[in-house]
Amino acid sequence: MISHLLLYLACHKRLGIIFRKLPNSSPKIIELYTDADYGADQSRKSTTGFVLKFHNKVVSWTSRLQSSIAESSTEAELNALTEGTREALFLLRLQEDLLSIQEYPFMAYEDNTATYENCVSLASPNRLKHVESLLFKPQEYVQQGLMRLTLVGSLQQLADILTKPLPQTLFLQLRNQLMYDDSTVH
Repeated sequence: MISHLLLYLACHKRLGIIFRKLPNSSPKIIELYTDADYGADQSRKSTTGFVLKFHNKVVSWTSRLQSSIAESSTEAELNALTEGTREALFLLRLQEDLLSIQEYPFMAYEDNTATYENCVSLASPNRLKHVESLLFKPQEYVQQGLMRLTLVGSLQQLADILTKPLPQTLFLQLRNQLMYDDSTVH
């Protein structure tokens, strides 16, 4: 595994993340992409993945097993969204404290229809009675106007790269959206 990682890094030295000073008038947009791979691990635990972008640059990402076994793909996705939302709110509050800028709401992108519907509607469906109440925090943030949740297709879900094996073309497409390639600058 480590030899594969080292080989990948050696072959892709031009990739990286670049931060440039922005004009003061630029909006400081926070975007969150979350995904979960339902029960694919041998332990049957789901994998949480999220990518957090600040003004179109990746500033935080996570890929890890969830602490408990989810009973549904919706629960796994809600778990990932809740974890990513916590990180996005931290960044939002840090931006307020350091830059005295309030940019509400931050954008969150979800590719699971049931999770999206749960967060944008006021009703809690009976199918989710088994889900811990903590996982309904994203719904509360949408209602409070702190977060705007958008349903996206799997092809636009940047966090997919962190939760599951992908076909090479999709992997390269998502990687290029996340990383900076210095070979494109002349």
